[in-house]
Amino acid sequence: EARVQRELAEASAIQDRRIKKKTEIEYARTYHPRTVSWFKQEYPELVVDGKIRYDKLEWNQFKRYLGTRKVKKRKKYRTDSNNIYQLAGESTMQKYVAAERFYLSKQMPEYSFSTSFEKNVTEFMTGHRKLIKEQQAKGLRMEEDKEYLPWTVYRWLMQYFFTYAIGGNIPVLCLAFLSVTWNLMCRGINTETVKLSQLKGDGDAIIFDLKVTKKNQEGKKDEIKHVFANSQDPSICCFTSLGLWLLLYGQPFTD
Repeated sequence: EARVQRELAEASAIQDRRIKKKTEIEYARTYHPRTVSWFKQEYPELVVDGKIRYDKLEWNQFKRYLGTRKVKKRKKYRTDSNNIYQLAGESTMQKYVAAERFYLSKQMPEYSFSTSFEKNVTEFMTGHRKLIKEQQAKGLRMEEDKEYLPWTVYRWLMQYFFTYAIGGNIPVLCLAFLSVTWNLMCRGINTETVKLSQLKGDGDAIIFDLKVTKKNQEGKKDEIKHVFANSQDPSICCFTSLGLWLLLYGQPFTD
């Protein structure tokens, strides 16, 4: 009996790795509590001891909830006389659904949403995605829109770090981090988690094998990128900044 329980616990731990711990914490702190709070107010019969009765949940009820989530107030640009509203981004809406799928699997592992329920979710998300594109076509910005870093700003920052000194030392980490992130065109978290074993030389390039990214969390496709030197301007050259960091802080016996 103890062996069976241990094996089940090990298998459950593997299954739980389908989402990152950071994502699970985000579900627990933000998305799921909002869902429970809304259903407790609008459909109290569906919430028992702080848990949603997913087996009693109907699509029209969940659709109404998603409809209340698709528009949010932009607090960043809020003034006393004018409250600006905007569409929630696609990833935000997906998280509201994914959070409930996750808690459903936790609370009722033997139960799953029906095929028609999942089909309706897919159709809702498709409609929301098209609505976002229509708004963007009109020139309106979405919640998740990002500003790109212009080349001129990147060059200025790199040159600034080269001339700026803290206690007489150049901030080599800032140089390396910014240069690698820029050259890989990746998220900061990908740069942060790169290991020495993921770097290889290939002719006149450094190969970065990122293994996984936000859009490729299961590593189903290769995430290999080549970075080349800039011999014309060492201040913006990734080889220069990364080489300085490795010479100063790289540990040859660790990854």
